[in-house]
Amino acid sequence: MNKLPEVTIVDVDRAVADQLLELAKRDASPDEVAPPLGGPGWNLERTAWFFSYHHAAAAGLDGPAAEKSWAVFSGGDVAGSIRL
Repeated sequence: MNKLPEVTIVDVDRAVADQLLELAKRDASPDEVAPPLGGPGWNLERTAWFFSYHHAAAAGLDGPAAEKSWAVFSGGDVAGSIRL
């Protein structure tokens, strides 16, 4: 039987947010990840929004975003994020 990779969730700090942004730029359309700010593609406005969103969500349900997000790692590599 094949062993499945270990899946973990971790709080999003700046280093993890950097990894999430790298993943998003590599594997997702900007419109799937961020609002249409500053024109098409990954531009400064979308990137700033991305970091600001994850910073606010890191504060938890009582924070400014009233959400909590985590990064999902599979086999030691960032695979995406989830939020509550």
